[in-house]
Amino acid sequence: MTEKWRVGHATVTKMVEFCSEMQHSHILPGADKELCKAAGEWIRPYVSERWNLLMSVHMMVVDLGGKRVAVDTCVGNCKKRAVRAWDNRNGTFLEDLVKAGYPPETFTHVVMTHMHDDHVGWNTVLNSDGEWVPTFPNARYLIVDKELHYWKQEYDPTPTQGNPMSRAMDDMELLADSIQPIIDHSQLDLVPSDHKIVDLPVGVVRYTPTPGHTPGHASVLIASGTEQALITGDAFHHPIQILNPHITAKHVDSDSAQATATREKLLPFLADSGVLVLGTHFSKPSGGYVKRTEDGSYKFLSCVGVDGKL
Repeated sequence: MTEKWRVGHATVTKMVEFCSEMQHSHILPGADKELCKAAGEWIRPYVSERWNLLMSVHMMVVDLGGKRVAVDTCVGNCKKRAVRAWDNRNGTFLEDLVKAGYPPETFTHVVMTHMHDDHVGWNTVLNSDGEWVPTFPNARYLIVDKELHYWKQEYDPTPTQGNPMSRAMDDMELLADSIQPIIDHSQLDLVPSDHKIVDLPVGVVRYTPTPGHTPGHASVLIASGTEQALITGDAFHHPIQILNPHITAKHVDSDSAQATATREKLLPFLADSGVLVLGTHFSKPSGGYVKRTEDGSYKFLSCVGVDGKL
């Protein structure tokens, strides 16, 4: 399930925790069977034979100039979560990471696009004393300051009516098991939404603000040589939102109108620009390019191969 891309001097590797098939009503209510069928052949890798949405939970590993950056650490093991498939998992992700040549102690940075359960879970692991400790002992963990402020002080602890993901319980558990231990170990840095995570002569890795899914949501832009790539976070959950940016994750977006506006702003920037788009929840192939169609809409053309070329 591993995929790898080169972006100038940088290498990006996708490490998968798990994949799933989801009915559109559970995550993107507007992405029904008829819309997916009408999209054309380019959408086929991202839907099942039953036209359900194929989703992936994975971490991107960025290697650039001796720095190693983890972007979004998935769900994790032994975490108490409201979503049944995420609750008290006992998967092999950490072992898979080591086998792929990425032992936790080699990471210099851990970057969170936002603070939802499926993006921060492997921030921490249980030690032999049953305490949550940072998984990546030598890394600086980064989160946009506005994002942490929202989760600690400004979120509504009452679950949204009809919300199947029961966010309120997860809010409290997430802070306790995946964020507070990093603070306690003095490894967390609060940064602005345009912060340069890695800034070297060979290239830059930085946040770029993409609010809406959460107030402090920020995607990750990689620029090296003449090439660029964007790790989306949840600015896009699925390629169908490239065709129709008005499709929202209404159960989990903090501000669906803002999330839509963010996608509408991103698409002209990405279209026919040569920027490699790396979808944080896109199933394989997770990388590709946004292309403008004759009618003015957009589609996602996936790419295969270490160089990320079509």
